[in-house]
Amino acid sequence: MAIKYSDGSSSADGRIIQIANAQIAGNNIRTQNNAPNAWKKVVSNTDEICQISFTPKSATSKLLIVATGMWHGTSNTKSHGMEAKVRIYDNTSGNAVGPEVIDTGSSYTGGNSYGDYWGAAEWTVTAFVEADHNSNGTNTRVYWPELWFDGNQTFYYAYAGDRITVTEISASS
Repeated sequence: MAIKYSDGSSSADGRIIQIANAQIAGNNIRTQNNAPNAWKKVVSNTDEICQISFTPKSATSKLLIVATGMWHGTSNTKSHGMEAKVRIYDNTSGNAVGPEVIDTGSSYTGGNSYGDYWGAAEWTVTAFVEADHNSNGTNTRVYWPELWFDGNQTFYYAYAGDRITVTEISASS
């Protein structure tokens, strides 16, 4: 039995209610040439989308949404910089959730590959939101990571098993 405290919280707060995962398997690569500076869904070359449909069990819960992945960029021209940003998108409300934009890497030195390892940059973006953040109560909503590329070169994304996880955590109303 949960204990209610004077501040309105409960000993049941903070318990994991449910966890859901979705991913694109490794070695799926989607190419974006001469990036148009637009947000793109994380989709593999076979049109597999890294997205999750999630139905909260309680409108008063908190949702921890974590998306991870990797992009890779190439250019044969020196001094062509590149940049990629990532966000979590809530298709139910039509808005980004959590941090709007996170820089995931850039290079302005030119060459053939950019990023942290073999021309690849790993990324993680996290959102911690109310389960009812989009006024849908306990209705199903759909989340996916989106990437934004800038630069005159070739980007590869959905590179190494991109993944999104939603954890529902109990919280008092």
